[in-house]
Amino acid sequence: MSLSDLVSHATDKERFHTVEQYIDFCIRYLEYIDTGLQARIVSQNESHYQFFQYRKEGSFNITRPLNSRLMYDTEGFAQAAQQFSMTLEQLRDGQRPSDDLRENLTRTIYTLQQSIGAALDGLPAGRIKPEK
Repeated sequence: MSLSDLVSHATDKERFHTVEQYIDFCIRYLEYIDTGLQARIVSQNESHYQFFQYRKEGSFNITRPLNSRLMYDTEGFAQAAQQFSMTLEQLRDGQRPSDDLRENLTRTIYTLQQSIGAALDGLPAGRIKPEK
């Protein structure tokens, strides 16, 4: 999937009604950043913060800072998403998740949110929707 496809998807609020839809988008975004970036910029002051720079199709924009201690990579997210769904079921059943499952909730939600935000950082400056 291209960055323009991801941006178009992320700007359409009708595509985000279920947890599964968020997870599907996140998987696609994480797969994109594995090979589709111009550069990964590591913060000089806090090395766990990274910025992604897009190529020409993303106007060479640089994303918001992303906390690598919280954001899963493609492989980690695949495992985390399954655990996330199980943890949500436990919560629905009134169970209290263990500490490691609570960390999974935090990191998965962060990754879901930031993948959408970072994709939208690929919009040209001053634009809120991609051109058709």
